[in-house]
Amino acid sequence: MIRWVQTVPQPEIDHSQYRPFIRNDWFRKHYMVFAYGLMALLTVLLFVTGGMRGVCYPVRLPIFVLVFLVHELLHILVVYRLGDIYLSHSGLFFWMNPNAEMSKGRFFLYMSLPLLMLTLVPAALLLPDTGAFRPYLRYIAWSNAIIASSDIINIVLIPLKPRGSVFYRGYYRTGAAAAANSVTTETSSPCHTSVIFVRHAQAVYGSDDRNRPLTEAGLEDRKIVAETLRDRKIDAFLSSPYRRSMDTIRPAAELRGMDIRTDERLRERKCGDFTSGSLEKRWADFSWAEENGESLGSVQARNMEALRDILRDYAGQTVVIGTHGTALSTILNHYRPDFGLQDFLRIVNRMPCLMEMTFSGDRLLEISELAHVEKEMPL
Repeated sequence: MIRWVQTVPQPEIDHSQYRPFIRNDWFRKHYMVFAYGLMALLTVLLFVTGGMRGVCYPVRLPIFVLVFLVHELLHILVVYRLGDIYLSHSGLFFWMNPNAEMSKGRFFLYMSLPLLMLTLVPAALLLPDTGAFRPYLRYIAWSNAIIASSDIINIVLIPLKPRGSVFYRGYYRTGAAAAANSVTTETSSPCHTSVIFVRHAQAVYGSDDRNRPLTEAGLEDRKIVAETLRDRKIDAFLSSPYRRSMDTIRPAAELRGMDIRTDERLRERKCGDFTSGSLEKRWADFSWAEENGESLGSVQARNMEALRDILRDYAGQTVVIGTHGTALSTILNHYRPDFGLQDFLRIVNRMPCLMEMTFSGDRLLEISELAHVEKEMPL
């Protein structure tokens, strides 16, 4: 049932499906501060309320250790397969990590069962006259509440997730029913959402399209991105998984101490065997693709799917997305069907290029260009 390891394993997370359990970057970064703060508060309350009164000094530590062990065993009862629980540590601190996909109900039970059995039940048993056992029941209830500080925060957060959510190692995804129930519309959420698309800076050309780095000029030009966004409140940074897109927005994210979440659906078009007239054919017919290439219709479909999820998940917030010339152009074409080849040719020579789209629900209200640098790009 338990696999003992020294470090937390890093599973492959499909970020097109899974979202961080704690969506706010600042809260996620300072989560343990809140957990330890709650633990300190409960410890103070233990002393202030006389929670240890009547408990013999020699047995206080053994009881606390026993409560901790039973607390963890109750967590384990909720998961049952080999590898579902990892014991990890950092320095002197040890903790359990669930490695199982759990439904919302099961994850709530995983977090709440120790609190129920070792705090609420002993507290309820204090109501009748339990005689000599009363101080020990009180001490057990307080001890477990201190141990469960992190669990208490999670117990509050879990019900806020959509119905049908599935949880996995600090992430969650929503099922079809949850997605349908939580899609933001103009009537349900009048808040405006700002999406700032950042087409990447100039990149080195090469055959490994996914890992092409920025040129020296590109590294210099990405400073314009950070400067343009300097005074903006940004709630999240998302990006194509391609290196040039992430590297372009990285300084702006690092300036705020924020992570960049990648989504495979935001990647650039897969290039095929380029022939004379390919560009014109591609823009004349979105279903057409050269040999071994990807059609603009396919690029548009997956980028729009990702954008709809972003509008739902970050409603009323400001999000930066690291993107590509073709990917961004297909999104612009979706909202403005007259956006065609000539418009695309202007976009591809702007590296980087920042365009802001403002939405009410999933309805586009406005498109504005924030900044761009003209660079020549061979087609």
